[in-house]
Amino acid sequence: MKFRKVWLILVLICVASIAVIYARTQNDDVATQALPYSDVPAVGTVAPNFTQNDINGNPVSLSSFRGKYVLLDFWASWCGPCRMENPNVVEAYKKFHSDKFTIIGVSLDKSKDAWKSAVTTDGIQWTQVSDLQFWRNAVAVLYNINSIPMNFLINPEGVIIAENLRGDELERTLANTLK
Repeated sequence: MKFRKVWLILVLICVASIAVIYARTQNDDVATQALPYSDVPAVGTVAPNFTQNDINGNPVSLSSFRGKYVLLDFWASWCGPCRMENPNVVEAYKKFHSDKFTIIGVSLDKSKDAWKSAVTTDGIQWTQVSDLQFWRNAVAVLYNINSIPMNFLINPEGVIIAENLRGDELERTLANTLK
């Protein structure tokens, strides 16, 4: 039984990787929009501000969350590894959400219906934004995202303090940071 689960996870990762590679080859102009290496957001740098519409069409700016820790989470409804990670992110949100911490999800979806369905199915309660431009999502391009899931933990001053947190590591980092 354990072998079957491992095998299924490996197959999902392979399928997601192939989908990402295919998508990137279909969007050649995305590569030309990528940030120069020196401007790629990284731990210790200020997180670039953005404004993008939420799931209800209202504009949301990262800067409006200054004063809070923010997990900026890049994902999509069609991304198997993202959907497998969502229960961990949901649990972290339930455990740590407060006036000091929140999450902003950035969806790389093309379909608003698929995006909304995944938000409902996965029990996602935090702010979600997207321009429905797939890999050309303006925030994903700004953050030089070339694979998902991906996230950045941003401190109340707007500085990136961690990246690519998953599972237990996400919970441990939030527990240590928010104590």
